[in-house]
Amino acid sequence: MGAGASASGSSGVMRPAVAGSLRGGDHIAIERSVMRVRYMHHGIYVGGGEVIHFRWTSVTQQANHPLRRTQILRTSLEEFLGAQRWEDLFVVDYPADADPPEQVVARAQSLLGEGSYNGVWRNCEHFAVFCKTGSSTSKQVTGPLEHASSSLDTASQQLRGTETRPLLYIGAP
Repeated sequence: MGAGASASGSSGVMRPAVAGSLRGGDHIAIERSVMRVRYMHHGIYVGGGEVIHFRWTSVTQQANHPLRRTQILRTSLEEFLGAQRWEDLFVVDYPADADPPEQVVARAQSLLGEGSYNGVWRNCEHFAVFCKTGSSTSKQVTGPLEHASSSLDTASQQLRGTETRPLLYIGAP
C-alpha cells in the first residue's frame, strides 16, 4: 500500500501513523507479503512501545510437512514492524462508540498465549477488531468473498435473463 495511502479498515479508515502519536488501545496495521501476496498484519498497540498480535512462534513437522505455529504474543513495536519502516505503519480509526482504550488493552491481554490461528476464521485482523469492538470480523477475508459473491450474482442474473434453448446443429434434421 505504501506510505500516505489509505484503505478501508475493518471498522474505519486506515491512516498513516504519526511518530509519537500512538496511544494504548490503538488498532495498528502494517503491510506484509508472503509469496508475493500482499496483506495487512494487524495488532493492538498497548503502550510502552509494545504490541499484542498473532505471531509465528515456531515451525514443527507434521506428516513430513512444515507447520507454522502462531500465538498471540506481546512484542516490541520494532518486532511488529519487522523489515518494514515506521512510515509504513497505519492506525485504523473507529467510530466514537468503539470500546474505551482500557477495555481494548484488557481484551488483548486476556488473549495472550492463545494459539488457534486460522487465516479465514481467526486471523490477526479478527483479533484486533475483536479487541476494539467485542465482535470479530476481517475485511481481508469478507471483502474478496463479497466481491466473488457479487460477481456470481451478476453472472447468475445474466444467465437467467438469457433465453435458453437447445443448440441447433447445422445439417441436423
